[in-house]
Amino acid sequence: MKKYALLLLLFFLFILCFKNSYSYVECNNMVDDPKEVTTLNLQSYLNELNYKELYYLCSYDYCYNVRSSNIDDIINDFYQKNYWGYSLSNYLSASHNAHPNYAGYLDDKKTLTVGDMNEIFEMMDEQKKFVFDKAYIEELYLRYMATGDVQEEHKDELKKQLSGKTVLLVAPGKSSVDEREKIADFSRRENVVTISVNFYYPEIDVNYIFLSNLRRFRELEPEKRCKCIVTSNIPADNIYLQLNYRDLLSNVQEVRDNAGLMAVKFLILYG
Repeated sequence: MKKYALLLLLFFLFILCFKNSYSYVECNNMVDDPKEVTTLNLQSYLNELNYKELYYLCSYDYCYNVRSSNIDDIINDFYQKNYWGYSLSNYLSASHNAHPNYAGYLDDKKTLTVGDMNEIFEMMDEQKKFVFDKAYIEELYLRYMATGDVQEEHKDELKKQLSGKTVLLVAPGKSSVDEREKIADFSRRENVVTISVNFYYPEIDVNYIFLSNLRRFRELEPEKRCKCIVTSNIPADNIYLQLNYRDLLSNVQEVRDNAGLMAVKFLILYG
């Protein structure tokens, strides 16, 4: 049966597109809205394949959260590589009866999972949902990103490691590929500390990995997390350092949470 799980999950969003075209199915009060029955039946099947306990199957909130997790973990990977018809952001807006521009604005940040966006929607005032307010959603976004723990166990150690050193920051992009030989040569110089930003740079053995993006953090292999310097919006264990997200924000609105600039500000604070 497991071999059919992926196929069913790929059809998952297709089914959601047609939620408004349905026939009545007896659902024993599982949900208030019979339109949810098809989705819940599919989700129940996926849960059984994963041998999950179904203690909360009767809860709409539980099923919604599990669906969001499935979208993040499986569907979104396909969606990012091969964009196709269904809009994940519009699905979120419709699910919360909110203006579609809110989800589009959050999706454009490229720092949030579907589950993160869902939690931000849950923070919204009902009266604010119907008319798009850019300042309001930006404040919610920053408030959400600033939540989380700070872990500075290795703070003094890191300051000693950086003291008097030249720091080479490597950001993702075409130039990091085209200029890999120059980057590798520079990294081998004396008193150079290498830090990659929001990704692991495979061409050299970097000393640290700075991350402010949860999606990028999840892509890392677990054994590399001991090198990670992450911001507080990323829930993580076994990392080297965790910094307060708000402390690293830029004063320039257009690049307020740009990862490269956040890394530079971190170095200024620790330099």
